[in-house]
Amino acid sequence: MLFVVTDAYRPAPQSAVHAFCHVLPNLWHQMSVMLSAASCLQWFCRLTGTTEVALLAEIAELSEEDKANAPFFLPYLRGTNPA
Repeated sequence: MLFVVTDAYRPAPQSAVHAFCHVLPNLWHQMSVMLSAASCLQWFCRLTGTTEVALLAEIAELSEEDKANAPFFLPYLRGTNPA
């Protein structure tokens, strides 16, 4: 996460930088985050002793019913948005 306090509203959506009103008067903050879903996949594979390719191949072979009944992994990392 990148976080900067500024004295003016300076959004930069083309760079994925958000701007919000700061809690202190007459200040703004800009922030950007790096999503890390791929890191979660790597972590799971290390934990279970498999590779990303093998895991994705196994998932592809599941029936629709098995997929519907499979658990969800929804990480909430370092205070960033889970979406």
